[in-house]
Amino acid sequence: MDIENSKRFLPEGKHLMMGNIAMSEGAIAAGLKFFGGYPITPSTEVIEHLSVRLPQIGGVCMQMEDEIASINSVIGASLVGAKAMTATSGPGLSLMTETISMAANLEIPFVFCDVQRNGPGTGYVTEPHHNDLGLMR
Repeated sequence: MDIENSKRFLPEGKHLMMGNIAMSEGAIAAGLKFFGGYPITPSTEVIEHLSVRLPQIGGVCMQMEDEIASINSVIGASLVGAKAMTATSGPGLSLMTETISMAANLEIPFVFCDVQRNGPGTGYVTEPHHNDLGLMR
C-alpha cells in the first residue's frame, strides 16, 4: 500500500494524530503486512490501531500471549517474506532482548517500535521517557 492508496481511508483536510497512530500509518504506507504484539502502556494504541487498519489492507494483526511470543511471531513472519513489526515499552523490551540479538545475528529484517516509559515498576510508568536509549543502540 502506498500513500496515495492510504488517502482513501482518511477524509480530506488536516488531521491531528497521536504519535503511535502516526507511526502505525507510516508503517502501513511503507508496506507493513504483519504486526505481532502484546498491549503494554504506552504502546497500546499501536496494536489497537493496527488491529483495525491491517485487515483493511489485507494484513494481519495478532495479539500474542506475551512479549516473547510477540517478537517470535514477528521473526517468523519476516522469515516467510512479510514486512513485519512489533511494538512494546521498557519491560517488554527487556523480555525481547534474547530474540532481538538472535535476529540481528541472523540478519532477519523486522521493525521494532519502542515506546519508552519511565522505569520498570508501577506508579509513574505510564509516562513517556528515554530510559531504553542505551539498550536500543
